[in-house]
Parts: sequence; structure tokens; C-alpha cells
Amino acid sequence: MINFRDGKGFVVVGATTGQVIASQVGGIGVVGGFGGMALGTPVIVVGGAIAGAAVKAIIDGIETGDVTVLGVTTLGSVLGAGFSATVGNVGVGVAGSAFGVGLGTMAVTGGVFALGVYQLIKMFAKGQSKESVAQTFERMEDRISGQELYNQAMMDLDPFLGEIAWEQKMRILDIEEEFQELKETIKNNLIEDNIKDYQWQNLETQTELENLKQQLNSYFQDDNFQTKVLYDSTKPETENTQIITINQSTPTWQSTDLTHFEVPIVNAVVIAPNNQYILSGNHNGTVHLWDLKTKELLFTFIGNREEVQAIAVTSDSNRVLAAGFDRRISTWHIEKKSISIAFFSLNSSYSHDGVIYALAVSPNGKWLASGSSDNKIKIWGRITGKWERTLNGHSSAILALVFSPDGQILISASEDKTIRLWNIKSSKALEILQGHSKRITCLDLTANGEYLLSGSLDGKVNIWNLQDKTILKTINTDSGLLSLTINNQMKIFATANSQAVKLWDLETGELLETLAGCHPIVFSHDGMTLVSGSNSRKSLLKIWQQTFGDFENKGDGFNLDFSQTWWEILDVSPISDPQEVKLAYYYLAKKFHPDQNNSQEAIKAMQIINSAYAQFRKLSK
Repeated sequence: MINFRDGKGFVVVGATTGQVIASQVGGIGVVGGFGGMALGTPVIVVGGAIAGAAVKAIIDGIETGDVTVLGVTTLGSVLGAGFSATVGNVGVGVAGSAFGVGLGTMAVTGGVFALGVYQLIKMFAKGQSKESVAQTFERMEDRISGQELYNQAMMDLDPFLGEIAWEQKMRILDIEEEFQELKETIKNNLIEDNIKDYQWQNLETQTELENLKQQLNSYFQDDNFQTKVLYDSTKPETENTQIITINQSTPTWQSTDLTHFEVPIVNAVVIAPNNQYILSGNHNGTVHLWDLKTKELLFTFIGNREEVQAIAVTSDSNRVLAAGFDRRISTWHIEKKSISIAFFSLNSSYSHDGVIYALAVSPNGKWLASGSSDNKIKIWGRITGKWERTLNGHSSAILALVFSPDGQILISASEDKTIRLWNIKSSKALEILQGHSKRITCLDLTANGEYLLSGSLDGKVNIWNLQDKTILKTINTDSGLLSLTINNQMKIFATANSQAVKLWDLETGELLETLAGCHPIVFSHDGMTLVSGSNSRKSLLKIWQQTFGDFENKGDGFNLDFSQTWWEILDVSPISDPQEVKLAYYYLAKKFHPDQNNSQEAIKAMQIINSAYAQFRKLSK
């Protein structure tokens, strides 16, 4: 039971309220003439305790007629007003929103603070506690933190216990993969030549079985073999065997629209490294947070006063950074939905003196690079927000930035038609690359850091060998480019302008497919998803994912248009561990295998499942 008579109850309730506020809304940021700083949980807890003590002081003053309460409140208000007059207006950011604190509010805050401190001094002066003020606050914070740690530990334990249950359920299904595939092969024999007349094979010896296995492997590894025809060898040819044809043509990309009641123009898009979120920077100054799996809008970050031109996510997927026409770099904590640190140049309330067109975070999360129309590249401490150095050399606006995989080299592209390679430690330009006739709008690096792709308004993509700084290949896209992105898993890349998105073979430069999307574009880190802008006035973005070809039964005319991704078929996440995918495949294989269910529908389902798992294995190599 909390005792409110001696004042301690008010202090405890106030501190607890502060803890609840901190856990619900996250950190609070304060910005003023003194700079910017974050108020963490301890500060909010102490503030709540002081507010609780102030309430007790007001009650005591009314009951006892203590005129000192009025004097202390007046003194605190004067000090609060004096602080506001000295440092100017103060801004407070809470849970993705911000508001200003004027002279009147600061005066009230000062009065409450003084009154709370006065009450705490009275409590300890009367000997109501053997602890010092600091010891009391420390004890309160320990109790609250202990409960918080307990709750967090239980939350962390849930997935672990779930994983144990999953393994126990699936362990009985953990059969040998080769044996499973071999049984499927025996049940469905492949015709030796899909062009000649059907040839029926009777498998009677182990040698014949091994030969068929080798034949199957050679067919399925041959990229030029487009159609596989299978039949059930347990039925005589005279019984009008049902033949299943599998069209194994190149998978196509199908899109899903992301919609919202507002449809602002999207200028920049990025997928978080954990492949859970899509973040889009919009013309109206907002940043949208989308769930990649459910395609739902989770949150809208507000902070930029004008349109967003650049967006980046830290390597731990915890924070998003955005910048654009208002010349400021804004930062939010993704999970907490709260404002993070501010990035200001020395003696300035801005990050740059011009529009910020490019942002890049180093792979280790230590540095943030920003490029602007002021022709400067600035390097910031990503954690501290401190401006570290400026890279000068470009004669026009910087439009694209990318870090090398080791984070030691920064590559920039500019309106001046040049690409520069910078040493982060020395701030010196190591190389200047020239190969475009118009402004260079976009850059991307292969995962190993050996090759750089640059796109320009001249309609060309240059593939650079960064070992000797030469152009390996130039691809003419026939239109000015605004963005490009590399899919390292599939060895393809995409380009985009305001009308269309095109997919290209990274090694040959061959055009593979044209998609009905537009700038901006980005591939997910696992290569399974492409996000693009939308040409439709009804949607903001399009999510593109690969689908299989069609499956048809020629015996009864059955036709199934199959358009799910491999992870949707196997009912797993696209970033699942290989062992989890394998167990999911075994579970479905046992459920639909002809040994368990010999219906035609089960056979077709088994073919779909096998194709999905085959694609996963190909991509995971």
C-alpha cells in the first residue's frame, strides 16, 4: 500500500508515471539555442518524481496556509522565464511529432520544478527518511528498471521457447532429402526426349535407378531445357495415363500496390537491411514506414518541413534518416517511433547550405555522409550527430553517394558529370572517374565491392572495374535514368526513369523485362523483392516479387495459374534460416507425397512444392 500522507506516495506515483511515459513514447528530444539533447528514461523518471512532490507541496500549502509555497513558486517561474528569454524558444520532439515551448510554458515549468524541489527538501529535513535524496531516486529507479528487465527477459524468452516447440514437432519429419527426391523420381519418370514420342521406362534394378537419377539431374540443371513432361509409371500406357506438363520458363515479376488515402509523390525509397520494413520519402515532407510482408502502413514520421529527396536506414535497421529541400537531416527511431538526434553544421540550424540530394550510412554504422546542392559532401558521426569533416572537390550538386563494403571509401556522383572516390580518413579524393555526357544521377556497388554501376541522364549505365578504374561495359537504356539498384543474388540490376522500370542481366547487359513502375527503385537485401514508384494516381509504391510459370494437366484439361513466391508456398519467411525452410519442405512433402495421397491434385501440389524448394536452393547457393 502506498502511503500518501508523508509525501513519499506522491513521489513514487510521479516516478512510476514517468517510467510509463518513457516506455510508451520512447525518448524525448529537446532543441534550442543551447543545441540539442535527448532525455532518456532516468531523466523522465526524475521529472515525474519532482512533479509528484510539487502536487504534495500544493496540497500542504492549501491545508496549512504555508506562504513559502507561493514564494518558491514565484521564484521558480521567474527563473524559468529568465531561462527562456536567454536561450530563446525551445522545441520538444515526442513520438515522431514536435511542438514549441514558449515563455509562458517555461515559467510554469520553472514554478513546478522549484515547488517539487522545495517539497523534497522539506521531506528530508523533517527526518522522514534516513536516505539521501540521491539514494531515494536510485532505489526507485532500481525497482522500476528491475521490473522492466524482467518483462523484457520474458519477451525475449518467448521466441526461444517457440523455436524449441517447433523443433520438437518437426523432428519426426526430418527424413533424408536425397531419399525423398529419389522416391518422387521413381513415382514420376521423366521422358528421355520431350520432343520425340513418349518412351516408357521400367525400373527393375538399382543400376537403372541410378542412371535415371543422373538423367534427371542433367535435365533439371540444363537452363535451355524449358519443359519437363512426367508420367506415372505404375500405370500401363493403355490406361490413358494422366500427363502433367511443367512449364519452367523464366519466372516473371508480379506487383502489389501500396495504397494510402493520401497519394503524395514518392522521391526516395529504401528497404531496411532486416527485410522487414520499406521506408519512403515523400513530396509532402513525410516519411512512410511500411511492413514489407503485410504491405500495411505502420507509421508516418513527421519532421521535414519540405519535400524529402534522400532517405537512408542504419545497418542495424533501428533508425531512419531523411533530408531534402529544408536543408536539415532528420532522424527517427523506427521501433519507438520517436525523434532521434539532430545534425547541425557549426553555428547553424541547418545541415547544409543547399538542398540535400543524397544520404549514405557506412556499413559499420559509424559514419553518415550527406551530399548537397552546395557542392559539398559532409561526414557526420552517425551516433553523435557531430559534423566531422567536409569533402570539397565537386563543382556542382552531389546527387548520389555509396560506401564501399569495408566503409573506408566513399563514392560520390555529381551534376558535374564526374564520379569521385574519397578516402574517409584523409578526406582526399583518390580518383576521379569520367564516362558520362550528362549529370550522373545514381550509383550502386556489387556486394563484393569490385564493380560500380553508374546511371546518368545520358541514358547509359557504365559498369566500372574498381581495381583498375576502367569501364568494363556500357549499356544504353534509351532514356535518361533517375535510379538504379543491383540484385546481387540473381546477378541482375534494375534501372528506372519517370515512365518505366527495366531489368537487365548484370553479366551480359541483356534486357530481361520491362515493368510498369517508375523511379525510385530498390532491391531487398535478400534479392527476393523489388520496390518501385507507381505511375498510378491510386497507389504510392509497387512491390514486385517473382512468380513461377503455369502448371497444367493435359489429361483432364485442368489448368492452374500459379503466382505465389517460394516462401509463400513453403509457408516461411523470405529470410528464414535454411534449416527452417528444409523442415517446412519436409512437412509439406510428407503431407502431399503420393505415398500418402495419390490423387491428381496431390501430385500437382507436390510438383509445386518441389519447384518452390528448388528455387530456394538455387538462390541460397
